[in-house]
Amino acid sequence: MGIAATTEEWLKTTAAESVRQGENLRGAVRDLTLKALQGRELTVARIESVLQSVTQGINAGSESARGRTEQVFADALAGMDDALRKAAQASHIAVSRLSESGDFDRSEMKFAAQILERTAPQALVLHAPTFNTPVFLTGRRSLLGYPGWIWSRGLEAGQREADIKQIYAGGRDATSLIERYRVDYLVVGPTERAAMAINDAFLSRYPVVGQTGEYRLYKIAQP
Repeated sequence: MGIAATTEEWLKTTAAESVRQGENLRGAVRDLTLKALQGRELTVARIESVLQSVTQGINAGSESARGRTEQVFADALAGMDDALRKAAQASHIAVSRLSESGDFDRSEMKFAAQILERTAPQALVLHAPTFNTPVFLTGRRSLLGYPGWIWSRGLEAGQREADIKQIYAGGRDATSLIERYRVDYLVVGPTERAAMAINDAFLSRYPVVGQTGEYRLYKIAQP
């Protein structure tokens, strides 16, 4: 068995055991994921491999967590998100370096820099569920990334995706959903306008703290 296969099995086994123990699952998953990411180049392929193995372990361990499955997955996702943010910060991934991939244009890079300058490291920034938002260049927390990745790991993202659309549409429950998810900032850009109905009148109650090109950053959380 190769090193990669051994690492994958270790991740699955340890993640499953963390669920069974049931104490501070978020912290356990964070530390486990971070340990697996450290010491090697932080590539997309590496991140996907680690997250897939950890998620498979969570799925296996959740069989013994009847009655609290939803909380288990919520804590596990939060732990993985914490680990990714810490790994990105520890690796000192500069926004200018990430632009070399060609996935982001100059306007998106400038907007990412504004997010870095005007938000706290722990801030949750709401954006359209996608795989290439400028928010991913910042290490800030995200409510939902690309749903296809979530689904491929056996997790259900449908409700959260629907809630995000309702927030952007300024629906009846938009304010309560913002409070429930503890959204700090909200992004409106080309992807958001293409994927969802945007209620600009609803969003106008929040101050714009960053803007470049077609992108706007709204501050949602109030002091």
